[in-house]
Amino acid sequence: MDGIDIKRLLLSFVLCVGIMIAWQSYMLKKNPPKPRPASAPASSTSPTSPVSSSSSGTPVADTFTQPQLSSGDKPATPVEGQWTLKAVEPAMDEVKLGSLSKESLYKSEITMDSNSGAVKSAFLSEYKLKVSDEDTLYPVLMPVQYKNKPLNSFMLGQLKIKGRSEVFDLSGGCWQQIKHEDGQGVSYLAEIVDDKDSVLFTIRKIFSYQPNDYQMDFSIELINKTIGPLEIESLQFAGPAGPILEDLRSDRRQTVAAFQPITGDGVYIEKYQLAQARGDDSIVNGLGEVIRKHPNDRMLWYGVSNKFFTCVLRPLAITNTSNTNYVFQGKVQSEFAMLEPDYRKFESTIEEHLTMATHIGLDPGEALASQQAVTMPFKIYLGPIDSDLFTQEPYAALYFENLLNTMACSACAFDWLTAFILKMLKWFYGFMGNYGIAIIILVLLVRLVLHPITKKGQVNMMSMSKAMAKIQPKMEEIKKKYAGNNAEIQKRTMALYKEQGVNPAAGCLGMIPMLIQMPIWIALYTAVDANVALRHEGLFPASFHWLTDLSAPDRLIPFSVLGLPSFTMPLNMGYVDAFNLLPILLTIAMYLQTKLTAQPTAATNPQMEQQQKIMRVMMPVMMLFFFYAAPSGLNLYIMASTFAGVIEQKRIRKHIEQEDAEKASVTTQATSKITKKMEPKKKKPKPPTRFN
Repeated sequence: MDGIDIKRLLLSFVLCVGIMIAWQSYMLKKNPPKPRPASAPASSTSPTSPVSSSSSGTPVADTFTQPQLSSGDKPATPVEGQWTLKAVEPAMDEVKLGSLSKESLYKSEITMDSNSGAVKSAFLSEYKLKVSDEDTLYPVLMPVQYKNKPLNSFMLGQLKIKGRSEVFDLSGGCWQQIKHEDGQGVSYLAEIVDDKDSVLFTIRKIFSYQPNDYQMDFSIELINKTIGPLEIESLQFAGPAGPILEDLRSDRRQTVAAFQPITGDGVYIEKYQLAQARGDDSIVNGLGEVIRKHPNDRMLWYGVSNKFFTCVLRPLAITNTSNTNYVFQGKVQSEFAMLEPDYRKFESTIEEHLTMATHIGLDPGEALASQQAVTMPFKIYLGPIDSDLFTQEPYAALYFENLLNTMACSACAFDWLTAFILKMLKWFYGFMGNYGIAIIILVLLVRLVLHPITKKGQVNMMSMSKAMAKIQPKMEEIKKKYAGNNAEIQKRTMALYKEQGVNPAAGCLGMIPMLIQMPIWIALYTAVDANVALRHEGLFPASFHWLTDLSAPDRLIPFSVLGLPSFTMPLNMGYVDAFNLLPILLTIAMYLQTKLTAQPTAATNPQMEQQQKIMRVMMPVMMLFFFYAAPSGLNLYIMASTFAGVIEQKRIRKHIEQEDAEKASVTTQATSKITKKMEPKKKKPKPPTRFN
């Protein structure tokens, strides 16, 4: 049979998938993951980060609002009397670090909140929120409402000093704002005083931001100004908050934590998808649960991200020590929160109340001696999830590539193939300045490479079709003669194939070009879907309103314009909120291709004819379903490749038919000459006799 046979088609798909799985298994055996060091019980603590019994294992969500003293606490302080947190009126002037101006060379503009002494919002200066926007203004950090209270990024919560009964709320109303003279930083100072207003303990937060850098410097400084030692029992700290929903098809906001063993190499990555917790309160603290698996591992970094952008917090070594393990691993948590009302415009229209609030517990380690200060420094990355950037230092050594947030199908792709295709696209883009044209050039290049195989497949398919048409009457005789005896029919049919020199498997060659391209499709899906380089890059400019973002569906006509509701496709195949034209064109191209490859013998075989009719409808419908909500860059590739395949197939068949016609003509002429030679020669008539 021809390559259209359903059984042979399914077998070919299974074979292709099997090859990919075998390759992945081979790579896994070749590069096995490093064994995880033996973990201590969850109640144990890191040897470099002693945690008091009153704070270990307590969810931050509880301690953030309801701190409790441990049962063994007894007031015993170096200074008698009541300690209080000095109240301060928030500064009226708003401090902004960085700039959105391209001339300033800053990567983002960070707005500070003087009341909480924390980051209110951060907007990237190189990226737009929507492709139609004129100005760059992408919100990577946003203020949120957490348990009916405002929560900003890197805000301190409640401070508990061991041996004291007071609990100091550092979330607001206590910070003195101090601008740096260079204009590239700001500090916030909070003071704990006695009843005589003498300063006993100070907390300083320092933010510094330089141009040409995605990283911001941040540190927390604790200073003991009493006459005796003090030990911090607990200090609550809010991590980055407010990543917005970037992809309408799936909520890929997540919390990511990277751990390194205290001894040994390697890194362990733990991810917590926000979508996992939707409607399930039992796993709302999912990240905290997985982090407790690593009591003897050092937290390398911790962050939140959506599809394209991230904010990562990285603890550095405490001053004069090598201790970077001062983050309470059992107190890290990500939860639902609500965006501040003024920032709702930056959230998607669907499930706009969802964002992420994160919390971290801090412990500077040992007790502070009198007049001693300790500084806990951090690096904060605010920027894109860029595979090219993350292969450079310092990000490569930090395993930032694990932040890449791709669809599940990317697991089926070869990593090297995805990287190669992306490099090819970027190389073409360097010449053309248009990723859409780069994808079309990639189509032509792949088609050119596969042309010999495509031509060979077409020749074999046409030859087999002719051979099948020739032996079709004999096959029908076998079916009638041995009706009801399938084994004998199969045996006689195979004997007939062998006798006539027909190879049924030759028809499968026609499917090879498509099977070869399947890994390319999957790799291209990964390349265009989750790579920030292709975000808002289109075949046409933004003013054209179609094919302006190759990383998203083409969205020719939004449903909102037509007054139609949006919906989620079955089997979680994507979120649909617009009429997408490219998948329709792809379906048409696929239908033409299946119709063009129809077998000539189907006219004499009702069963085969019925199979072809099913295939001509089933394959295009499947493609429409699978790719309707796919990135337009992928649909552009498959559509262009399929149309190019139809044109190529027609030209190959026309060329083969011309060659057959020429061969037939030559054969006819040769036969005619031979026939003439074999005919008896005619005798020449004798001339008439003349008599004189």
